[in-house]
Amino acid sequence: MKHPMWLDDRQSRQTARADYQWLIGANLPVAPVMAEGATGRPVRLPRGCWRMAGEGPKLRGGRTIAVAVPLDTLPWFTRCGRPPLGG
Repeated sequence: MKHPMWLDDRQSRQTARADYQWLIGANLPVAPVMAEGATGRPVRLPRGCWRMAGEGPKLRGGRTIAVAVPLDTLPWFTRCGRPPLGG
């Protein structure tokens, strides 16, 4: 089930402004690059521990990070130690 980020963290004003971001299930936030020519975008991570594309360094959630990605790449994250679409 896909839902907007603010449904996961209703107390955060920053999450309410996380435009064009969704959670698919509980463990898979996605944040497409929407601006032509963009080389990155801000991404609001829900609280917890996250990894971009399921690998790389652990990222602390509950904050907005800058992600460097081209327009043809979909930034997605997985909760540390969890499968993207699992429980």
